[in-house]
Amino acid sequence: MVKVAINDRLWLYLATISDGVILTGGLLFALTQNLVGYGMGGEENGSEK
Repeated sequence: MVKVAINDRLWLYLATISDGVILTGGLLFALTQNLVGYGMGGEENGSEK
């Protein structure tokens, strides 16, 4: 029973960490994509106008 409890806690801990990494990575990726897209879009819009 003790091993099962430790295993469940370990999996919950790992799942929480992986979720945090995915969320953080997703936010950073979205932020960089927005910055890059904004920079490129700004240049394109500037040259068009």
